Amino acid sequence: MREYFIPKTGFNFFDIARAYGLGIVAYALSDEPDVTVEDVGFAYKITVKEDLKLKNTEQIQSYLPSQDSPSGQYWEYVLRTSNIKKKLKQETSDFFKDQRKIMALLEKHSNIELTAWVFTPSPKGKKKSKKKEKPLSLPQSLELGAGKGIRASIPSTLTERGLELPPEHKDQLYLAILGALNASVYSFHHSGSTIYTYIVYPLPGKVDVEFVITKAITNELRKALANSHKAGLFPTLAYIAVEMETEKRNSFLKEPTFVPSLAYGVMAKSPQAKDKPYSTGRFPLDLVSKVPLEVLSFWRNILRLSNRKGYEDIAMALSKFIAEPTLENYYSYIRLHLRNELRSNSIKFGPYDADSLLEVLKNVEVS
Repeated sequence: MREYFIPKTGFNFFDIARAYGLGIVAYALSDEPDVTVEDVGFAYKITVKEDLKLKNTEQIQSYLPSQDSPSGQYWEYVLRTSNIKKKLKQETSDFFKDQRKIMALLEKHSNIELTAWVFTPSPKGKKKSKKKEKPLSLPQSLELGAGKGIRASIPSTLTERGLELPPEHKDQLYLAILGALNASVYSFHHSGSTIYTYIVYPLPGKVDVEFVITKAITNELRKALANSHKAGLFPTLAYIAVEMETEKRNSFLKEPTFVPSLAYGVMAKSPQAKDKPYSTGRFPLDLVSKVPLEVLSFWRNILRLSNRKGYEDIAMALSKFIAEPTLENYYSYIRLHLRNELRSNSIKFGPYDADSLLEVLKNVEVS
């Protein structure tokens, strides 16, 4: 068994994407993949049950989608705010073809004593190359904290700079791109003239990598949410949560998979401005992990059917209850649901039966 570590830097999405990226590298290099990503506090730990085979390096390319594949548009989403998309795409592909670089990457992450080295400069005395490489900026669409806004302290030299990686740590950006291409869901919401970009990752409490890349983040889910739920952010997150939990229940996983919440970020773009960070947070998955599969299927049906004009309030109320299962939120949702059932010309979601109601109520908090 081997262990690798992604030290946390405080940049949430960047860290999660790198953790999944390294997990995918290990998964691709294993003859019989059995790889988990686990949050151990100061870092994300990637555990591999067998030795890795560097001869399998070509397998990593299968997780870098071609432009004409169903996931090909994710290059544009992940690198949405970068002005060197084509260059980064080529560099990422080239990096993961090089066995020496992969070996060095694995060695770098095998030392548990490494801390927040990612943004530190090279040690003094290190031999410099003849051609000095420039630092590489992180795209905001990959890490909301990388949005420009760090200004010089002297007013006459005011500048805005994004978050930059020293040249010797560019491999971390390639890792993050690999992770984001496979373990994230990007969707878009239009409100007036503003476009909101939702970026969502399953937070790795302890996650089987195979589950994420084959069951949890599917092309079907991404296609369904290319444009977000009409009711906005919360119903979009609730839909992802219900879909992922349903797949987990129906999967025969080698390792228990625990996803405590969905990490999400939002960027906003107006016609007069570029994308700017808008909000970030976590959508808890406590309730969806407890209710029976029949209830999950019912909620999935409601979230799908309510994705149209006139049903936004039902979707929002259900999503708030899933995120915060209090008695008040439960009553708010049930009232809207029953009112809809009584209208003669409305879409019918179907009534709860007594057993389903009791199962849900077992997990309701009184506030």
